[in-house]
Amino acid sequence: MKYDKINAQLFIKNRKNFASAMKKNSLAVFNSNDIYPISADSTIPFEQHTDILYLSGVNQEESVLVLFPDCPKENLREVLFVRETNDHIAVWEGEKLTKEAAFETSGVQTVFWLQDLEKVLFEMSSYCDTFYINTNEHYRANVETETREDRFTKWLLAKYPAHSVAKSNPILQRLRSVKDPIELDLMQQACNITEKGFRRILNFIKPAVWEYEIEAELLHEFVRNRSKGFAYTPIIASCKCGSINIFYRKEPSFIDDFSYAIDNPKQAISHHLGKIEAYKRFKGLGKLSLQYDFQVNRRKEFDRRRASFEDAPAADFRLFTTSIQPNLKIDAINNLVLNTGFLLRYQQNDSADKSVTRISIPLIPDYNKYEAGIYATGNYKLNLNTTISAGFRYDFSRVEAEKKYKVFDWEENKYDELFPEFSSGVIDNFEIYTSPKFNFHNISASLGLTSNFASDFDFVVNYGLASRMPNASELFSNGLHHSAARIE
Repeated sequence: MKYDKINAQLFIKNRKNFASAMKKNSLAVFNSNDIYPISADSTIPFEQHTDILYLSGVNQEESVLVLFPDCPKENLREVLFVRETNDHIAVWEGEKLTKEAAFETSGVQTVFWLQDLEKVLFEMSSYCDTFYINTNEHYRANVETETREDRFTKWLLAKYPAHSVAKSNPILQRLRSVKDPIELDLMQQACNITEKGFRRILNFIKPAVWEYEIEAELLHEFVRNRSKGFAYTPIIASCKCGSINIFYRKEPSFIDDFSYAIDNPKQAISHHLGKIEAYKRFKGLGKLSLQYDFQVNRRKEFDRRRASFEDAPAADFRLFTTSIQPNLKIDAINNLVLNTGFLLRYQQNDSADKSVTRISIPLIPDYNKYEAGIYATGNYKLNLNTTISAGFRYDFSRVEAEKKYKVFDWEENKYDELFPEFSSGVIDNFEIYTSPKFNFHNISASLGLTSNFASDFDFVVNYGLASRMPNASELFSNGLHHSAARIE
């Protein structure tokens, strides 16, 4: 036997975890991949769909897994359909799974032949409200071929148009980012095989050895250690003239002709500021002033990129801020000057880089910030030489943000336990969408005294209480920001 059998407990756990995330009274279907033809009766070697493999361990074409955890019939809560086999098929196509072997592999107790799929699915569909369909949600996926999963989804939705539809992929992305100990052992085996292959070619590589010979050595070592081959097409290349000296050149990789033009990498920054201020004096009271202002900052960062992406910014941020601040200065009272007022401010940060060219998470997420503050200060002259001053301020701030985290980082840092209320539950491309909301209250106060004892001697004493609310880059730190030389 070429491959060691994987412990079926892994697939039982995976199905249990998936079922716990499904909507109530819903059914999920997972199909094997097709065997793709080349020409005549030749085909490409079969590669199983990783989702059905993850949930059942079945590595065979024309297999279907159906999960219906709320089915009133217990024997239909997990059902596996496999292609019926016989001695003729075993001789000409190789050994296929029997019902008993399918149960041992997957742990699914109810196994039918594939020809019973429509009949059994009809019975199951009469009990459920929602179908989970399995679509390819990867952001780099560009599939022109209609897969077996696609054909089945079309048939299912046409056959049962009254049922609701949900997606399996977001659940699978979240589950598959966290590895079971059995999976970790299997991954370690894969790493060990890779190490053996690497050590083998270290002793094999020498001048006049071709790349395809190196690839053959790697493949030989992989297969002899019970691997089916490469997980990805290998890239094996030699350097120019067979010499490593090319890697030790002193000049840069490319040198542009001298120019006064500022080419990539570069920044394009625009800053717009508007401000209006008015005041009116009231006899016997003081001065009432009102200020309104706004700022719009736009920063685009361009990097060296390929082809049409050269003119597309790698990062694009827009920060809009507006505020209004009335102030009343009372100076009509002898020896006393009072200032009081309030502040209202709104700020919006928008990561404008929504295009497909952006694949990283922005340093600072999109957010709306609302601020309000009230203050009062006063100066009172006790005499010609002594003044007492005091001040008080209260500020409130609310931040409503939208931020994505890599699912691994979210769970590795235990944010799912510390901040469960932030998670939206939406997962896409191995990223989880969150909506953090923070409220901050801040109080500042001061009390001071200034006294002039002589022309060249002043006595000053002051007590102050001050703090500030965190800004967005501090709240949502996301790693080292090299251009700012700080952790964000």
